[in-house]
Amino acid sequence: MMLGAASPTPFVDTISLRDNHLRRHTVGSGPLPHLRAGIARVLGFFQQILWSRPKGTSVLDHVSVGVTNIDRSRKFYDGALRPLGLVRIVDFGEGRGSDYGVAPGSLGVEFTITNEAKIKTPIPGAHLCFRAPDRKAVDAFYAAALAAGGRDDGAPGLRPHYHADYYCAFVLDPDGHRIEAVCHAPKRPVILATG
Repeated sequence: MMLGAASPTPFVDTISLRDNHLRRHTVGSGPLPHLRAGIARVLGFFQQILWSRPKGTSVLDHVSVGVTNIDRSRKFYDGALRPLGLVRIVDFGEGRGSDYGVAPGSLGVEFTITNEAKIKTPIPGAHLCFRAPDRKAVDAFYAAALAAGGRDDGAPGLRPHYHADYYCAFVLDPDGHRIEAVCHAPKRPVILATG
């Protein structure tokens, strides 16, 4: 029996990588259903193992910065991060530090501050950027950060040199770490011409 003899169109099955997803392309049919099933199992395995992270999530688990006065920094980050949905969820004993996140427990940690005897800031080219759900949250972050002892390093506004809807604000925390909040969402939906 010749390959493809069971059908006038031979079976062709390929797997390709596009948009960070494995895709299966099938054309026609053929006498090898076990091959198709095997390819489907391999495809599922790779999708599950290699691309199990939901789209849009970060590859970073958490970020940590050193601070010289834990009480002062807790006050600053408690105020500045709350408008962005991050709250203090853990305090380490003996004033060693704190974790911030959106959910309790170690799996909810996104940002950590640790008490250090000595730190060096600013670190050239370094800053921490937190994603804001909307432009009002960026404004609230900026106001809360300044009220809690932060210093202005760029008032809320559009930064079109990044992209047309890049709305952000920059502050320096009490130790001089550069902190940003950004919203990428447009103020209004984009209207596309029909046709």
